Amino acid sequence: MAKLFGHRSNKQIAKPNPGGLLGDFQLAWSIIETVETSKIIANQTESETLRKLASFNQANGIYVTPTDIASNSHDQLTHASLDAHLQKVQSQQIEQYGYQQLIGLQSTVDKLYLRRKVRLRVIDSKHHPIHSCRQDKTNGQYYYADNRSRSVTGKIKLINLTDNYLIIQPSLGRRLANKTIEYYLVEIINPLTNLPLIHLDLV
Repeated sequence: MAKLFGHRSNKQIAKPNPGGLLGDFQLAWSIIETVETSKIIANQTESETLRKLASFNQANGIYVTPTDIASNSHDQLTHASLDAHLQKVQSQQIEQYGYQQLIGLQSTVDKLYLRRKVRLRVIDSKHHPIHSCRQDKTNGQYYYADNRSRSVTGKIKLINLTDNYLIIQPSLGRRLANKTIEYYLVEIINPLTNLPLIHLDLV
């Protein structure tokens, strides 16, 4: 399997991205895609090997035994089995490494950006990445609704790189003026393109 992460350093902590917080979201999404791709490749290779084994006739009428496998297929299946197991192990190692990187990156962005005031502006009017959020005080449940706003301003309450969103707390005046909005949940990256859905400015 090709190297999917580039050079691996001894430290597992991701450095701040020169592209700022949006760049960190893009990096996180790339890591997640790499992990998922490695899983798909490993599963496909394993499934193909199992399919080949299952294609041989069973002499006992129940299950395949080593004697059912044609002698001219032994080397090919041995290599395919080794490759399938190797890719499975590689996939697990890539997943472990990838999520170590995500943990380090999450820690870095939390230190840099939590509680910072930001202005978010939607890039493309076809997308609606801003959602209103409020908590029902009687049961503690959070409720979300689509919001057609093209921009919002507030402090970053939560950064979730893995699930691709920010929680923004608007100003007290804004919350008093509209009591249905306690927070904004803002999607950051288009998962189909790994491009930002919003502009982000620190204010």
